[in-house]
Order: sequence, then structure tokens, then C-alpha cells
Amino acid sequence: MFVLSLGGIAAGAVLWSLARHEKAEFSLPKTEGKQESKVKGWGIRDPKAFSALLAIGILDIATRSSLLTFLPFLLLQKEVPAAQLGFALTLLFAGARRENLAAAYWPNGSGSSPWWCLPRL
Repeated sequence: MFVLSLGGIAAGAVLWSLARHEKAEFSLPKTEGKQESKVKGWGIRDPKAFSALLAIGILDIATRSSLLTFLPFLLLQKEVPAAQLGFALTLLFAGARRENLAAAYWPNGSGSSPWWCLPRL
């Protein structure tokens, strides 16, 4: 398991270094004069991509919620001591809060790749 973790960290470092060198420029489409916008409602330009991202978000939240709900019961059934279980869950929640705090205060000028990768280390 430790070797697999080291492999994941190494793969993440390689992907981060590759993404760091790539400069993607996004620009808004140019409009002529006071042309009426074709996009109505919430401004979703690509409904198919939005639906895919929404489905991924829903699956992520559902998986996380169910895991955090049933993990303590599963570990208690495996006869893990309650004190050890409480400490493990404290570390889990504290790590999630640290990640959110680091992501919130990360400098905006560094690009998206370090912002996404560093708090997860």
C-alpha cells in the first residue's frame, strides 16, 4: 500500500509539472455592437458539459456522504477501539478543513494547477 501511495504521489508530481508549463488562454467570444445574447437563463453555454460536471459532483457528494456515514459503524463492527476510531475521524475531518482553508487562501496568481494539487498533499 505504501508503494502504491508513493506511485500516486510521483504521478501527481509529474502531472503537476506538465500542467504547470502549459499556458491555456481563455477568452470570451467577441460580440459585435449591442448584439442580443443567445444564451438565456443561467448562462450555461454547453449543456452537455454542464450535465457531465453536475453528474460527477452529485456522485462525489453521494459517495463521500455515504462513506462518512457508514465508516464508523463498519470499523466498530471490525472491533476497532472507540478511542482509536474517534481519533481517526478527527484526523479525517481536520484534514478536510485544512484542505479547504489552504485552497481558500492560496494566491490567485499561481494558476490553477498548484491551487488544486498542493492542498491535497
